[in-house]
Amino acid sequence: MRYRARRYLIVNADDFNLTEGVNRGIITSHKEGLVSSTTVFVNFPFNHLWVKTLRAVKRLGVGLHLNVVIGNPVSPRDEAKALLNEKGEFRWRSGEIKRPFPLEEIHREFDVQIKLFKKTFSRFPTHLDTHYHIHKEKEIFAIILDLSHKYRLPFRLSPFLSEEERQRLRRRGIILAHRLLGDTSFQSYWTRKKLEDTIKDLPAGISELMVHPGYADKPLAKVSSLTKQRALELRLLCSERLLSLVKKNGIHITHYGNLKRW
Repeated sequence: MRYRARRYLIVNADDFNLTEGVNRGIITSHKEGLVSSTTVFVNFPFNHLWVKTLRAVKRLGVGLHLNVVIGNPVSPRDEAKALLNEKGEFRWRSGEIKRPFPLEEIHREFDVQIKLFKKTFSRFPTHLDTHYHIHKEKEIFAIILDLSHKYRLPFRLSPFLSEEERQRLRRRGIILAHRLLGDTSFQSYWTRKKLEDTIKDLPAGISELMVHPGYADKPLAKVSSLTKQRALELRLLCSERLLSLVKKNGIHITHYGNLKRW
């Protein structure tokens, strides 16, 4: 119960490795702003310099952005057929993946992505979340829960995680936030008023704030509906006004890897 007495905030920037502009924006929003954590795509080609950068920024938690929405699979294509279009790319974003979901293929792909993260960074991720927050779907949440048990990893909250299940996970030593802040729709972004009001009203305990900072480079429009909004969030997260507000309200900025086991 130690974390319920104070206010802890994990500010997680989704989508690292989506584009160079997103990567630069996330690193800037960490070094100059509030971002304390990021989650990384591993199914896109990785520039080794960005891997080196993430390893070097010691105060930034680095988790895994599990993805079967866009790009290519990490697992062999013949083991992910139901997830792919004729080009061998994920077809979730086009709206073609519907129930019943190909759960065995999703589970296999997520598992392989976790292993690739470990190979790339020589450690496991600080936590897991999913692109488009697809573990809001009950069947996919069950996969995340299974992988969390297997690797003993925290994960972003889902509406299907009951308080009873949270307590069972915590007894196993897995850190979970008490709440997720931010609209999980893929077109949502923070405005100054929404973010400042959220900071002022932050309850005690561990909160995860989901953000999407970045620079709107040309490749971004091809892979994301969030473009200029990312630049707006970047400026907001680095504003002196917001940094002062966090300090004034006694909020402790952290990431999953910093939190001791329950």
